[in-house]
Order: sequence, then C-alpha cells, then structure tokens
Amino acid sequence: MGINVRMGSGIDYARLIVTGRKVLETRATDSLRPYIGKRVAIVRTGSGPARAIGSVRIVGAVRVSAERFRELESLHCVPAGNAYDTPTGGKWCYWLADPIAYRRSRPVAHGIVARRVL
Repeated sequence: MGINVRMGSGIDYARLIVTGRKVLETRATDSLRPYIGKRVAIVRTGSGPARAIGSVRIVGAVRVSAERFRELESLHCVPAGNAYDTPTGGKWCYWLADPIAYRRSRPVAHGIVARRVL
C-alpha cells in the first residue's frame, strides 16, 4: 500500500520524504494509524498523475499542539502560513524511518488516503 502525499505551495513533500529530509508526515486526523509499524509506498499527488516514488516505514505517531507543531518545522518541513500549517488546534505527526527512493516511479490505483501500488 501507499499513502498519498500532496504537493503543496510548490513544495514536493513526497520527494522530501523519500530522500530522508522530511521525517514527520502530518495529518489533521489519525488517518495513518493502520500503517504504523509497516513499510508504505509514498505516492506523490497534486502534480500530474499520482505515482509511487519511494517508500518509508511509519514507526510511530503523536498528536501535537499548534505551538509544538511550529517547533518541529525542521522535521515536517511545513512553513508557517502554508496550506498544511495548523494555525489553531493541533495535528497528528507520524514518525518516518528508512526512506527508499525508487529509481522509477510506479503506477498506483485510486484512493483518498491510501492506494495500492500496481
């Protein structure tokens, strides 16, 4: 399975993940809970057809306040004011490990949160 990672404000979050630069994936809900402890493909969306470009292991999750979210910017790479920022409330942060970038991207099936890699 692969998880969707959308391009946003010109930032290629999927590429940042598979190269090891982004080690926290953030979500408004606890939607990635079923994948904790598993290796998942990283599916780039929001820039042409969705494609799996690599994989990571999701090793844990924590809900953080908006203040703590800002403190963790160097780990999640979401700048203040970005569409994926959290000006109020908090966010779920998923710890990522062991990134692998594929030499060639792979096609994927349709899916809202996750997709099957073909």
